[in-house]
Amino acid sequence: MKRLNKRPILLLEVLIAFALVALCAIPLLAPQVGMIRSERRFLNEIEADRLANVIFTDIVEKMYQREISWEALFNQEEVPVNWVSHPPYAITYRFVLKQGKPTKSDPQYALFNLWVTMASKEETLTFEYEIFVEKEQGRA
Repeated sequence: MKRLNKRPILLLEVLIAFALVALCAIPLLAPQVGMIRSERRFLNEIEADRLANVIFTDIVEKMYQREISWEALFNQEEVPVNWVSHPPYAITYRFVLKQGKPTKSDPQYALFNLWVTMASKEETLTFEYEIFVEKEQGRA
């Protein structure tokens, strides 16, 4: 009777097999990982856009409720947003005079750009809105 010599599988052979499988799997998985990253980035941009729209409506509401004065519109300084909490972003807004009606006295009408800026560690997003504002008669 012939006896077959069975040779044990060496650990080195197993490690080489795993390395070959990993090298073959990396090109197959890399595009999937890239798509997931780009999808997450896109979802973050959509969420930031939604949040900017919420902030814009809150600012317009504050203007109607006279919490933002006519003079504050002309300051053009960045104002931090404290009423919306969104942890990855530091949110500010700023009014920039785009066009005012030329008059001899104080302007009664103005077109402003409202810039809502969201800054995080990775990126800074700026959203721009136009607001036409009329100064209420009889008020300073």
